[in-house]
This record gives sequence, C-alpha cells and structure tokens, in this order.
Amino acid sequence: MKTRAALLIFLLMITSAFAYVPDRIGAELKLVRWNLTNPSDSGTVDATNQRVKWYMAENKPAKGLTIGALQPAVEAGFAAWQDAHSAYKIHYEGTVSLAEVRDNDHRNTVSWIQDPLELPNHATAITLQRISIETGELKECDLVYNDYSYLWTLSPDENVKTGDGPADVQSTAAHEGGHFGGLTHTNRTTSTMYPFAVLGLTNRRSLEEDDLAGVRYLYANGVPPGYEEISGAVTRSSAALFGPMVEAFEGGTFVASQMTEPDGTFRLSLPPGSYKIRVTPGSPATWADTLKAQAKADFHSAFCEKGGPGPCTLIADEVAATNIATGTSGVDMEVPANEATDDPWEPDDNAENATNIGAIGPAWLIHKH
Repeated sequence: MKTRAALLIFLLMITSAFAYVPDRIGAELKLVRWNLTNPSDSGTVDATNQRVKWYMAENKPAKGLTIGALQPAVEAGFAAWQDAHSAYKIHYEGTVSLAEVRDNDHRNTVSWIQDPLELPNHATAITLQRISIETGELKECDLVYNDYSYLWTLSPDENVKTGDGPADVQSTAAHEGGHFGGLTHTNRTTSTMYPFAVLGLTNRRSLEEDDLAGVRYLYANGVPPGYEEISGAVTRSSAALFGPMVEAFEGGTFVASQMTEPDGTFRLSLPPGSYKIRVTPGSPATWADTLKAQAKADFHSAFCEKGGPGPCTLIADEVAATNIATGTSGVDMEVPANEATDDPWEPDDNAENATNIGAIGPAWLIHKH
C-alpha cells in the first residue's frame, strides 16, 4: 500500500497545453481508480449506489467561514465530475470530528489545516491517497486545504482577479475531485486538472471536455453515446511506446487526446467528424514517480500524414496533415529514435510573472505503510 499527496499550486503563469492524464502505479502500470462495484473498503465506497463517500471535519473550518457554508461549496466542486457518461460519483455523508480524521481511518475526509508543518506553504490543497500497489484500487482519499498560507472565499469578486485575493473553495474542490477519481495533472492550461491557477478565479469550477474525457476513460464502459473512435498505436523501432499523448484537432482547434496505453495503443473518443492527429510528448515534470520513470517523452511533436493503408508519415506541418475520419483504425505512428526531448514549458516560461516558479509540477510524498 502507498500513501501519497497531490498538490494544487496557485501561480500567475500560463504555459503550453496537452491532455488529461490517468494516474498509474507499480511496475505493471495499474490504473489508479475506485472499485465502485466490489470495493475492498466499504467505509470509503458505497457499493450499493456505486459512489465514493466523503465527510467534512466539523471542528476546524477555514478562517472566517463556517462548516455550513463550506460544505455546499466543496460538494459543488465534487459534483462537477458527475458526468452522464461516467460511473464516477462523489456523495456527501455528513460531518466527523477532526479528532477522528487520520490516515487509514476508512473515511474520505475534507479538512482545513492551520499548522504550517503539516503541508508545504506553496500548496493551496493536498489530496492524500491510499492506493493498492497490486491492483491500483483507491482505498482512501483525504483533501486538506491550506488555511495557513491562504485565505479562502466562497464568492470571489473582481478585486481578486489580479491574483492578490483569497482562493476559491469550490474551484479547488473541483480540481481535487479529479485526484479523488484517479487523474493526475495535465499540461492543458484550460483544464481543471492543470496544477496551477490564479487566486480567486472561478473558471476551474466547471470541467473542460478534456477533464470529462479523463473520467470517462477511467469509469465509462465503451464509447459514450454520440461519439466514435479513431484508434491506432505509437511505436519506436517497432516496439510499443507508453506515455506519448495522441491529440485530435479540428480546424486548428484542440478537441481531445489520450495518453498511449502500456502496449502503445490509443483509442480517441470523438464527436463524429474528421480530425488531424498529432503525437506529442507529455510532461513528466507534472507526473507521479511511476509515470515519470516509464512514460517516454524524448521525441518531437508531429502530425499524421496518411494517404492509404499502412502507418502514418510523421510531418511537422499541420496544414499538410491528413484529415482522418472517426471510425478509422490503424492510425499507427512510428516516432524516430534518439531525438532531443521537447520541453513543453519552454515557450512560455516567465519567471517574472510567476510565483513559486521553482515548484513547477506537483510534489509527490511517498510513504510505505
């Protein structure tokens, strides 16, 4: 069993974009997610109603706010993940005494901490996860808000749009709700699962299509109604390549993406239509240790040019790339060996406009139990 922490850091920084990233653990790269039908811990999952249970610590709310006011805001943030095409649901069960909140207590809890020794100053919140290394099953998640370094608000106003004001409770809950479900951080700046945000903004309260694609990948059965697939594989020297992001564009606009499976395959669920397909390195700097160690990102981004049967020819020019219709399989891409690694942060790094620039990417705290 492992316990680890996913951090949300608020920065005044915008960078480049990729895709949702499902978390994985262990040498076999097991997906990290809840077992909603036959959980090993009935304290954290309601198998009858197939939903994750959570509680609010009642005796330590955020400074200046009450539990009665905070609970609906957290619940609204979690509720953003309750997509019609996914089985993932999070349900509020009531309050518990903070004295009862501890690691491995068989409850998923939300609390506010004022002790600077209990969490890093740069993190607005932490989700502590207890995970089975053997199966990847989530056993317990605890969300801890940083009430020492940050002020919190339920209704941000215009004077905090500069990033100087308090952090939004609901937006943070929406981000941490993704970690609760098994998603790690993405490089896509508009995504709720992007690890950095401007203080006080509320745009992360709702999910982007990329966030929804991630939770559907983990908890949906098959292709969602009204969607079709483009599928294929990414290889290098004819060997499967795990970790590249495969993206679909329509009219130059990003639509959806997926990280390749351990066997190199991908299956993009898309609205019916034609898309240009790009293979691009992900961002290991924002991932947990397992993904960092095994996902491959040492190649340059390229589009698929496919004139008929057989693998794609990889080209840099999006305009010349082939429009590939949904329902197409065999979109196979062989990336060159020994290329320099693309740096997804490089185009927009700006230390002058960022806070905590040295904290790019989440800090992962690994403890064995």
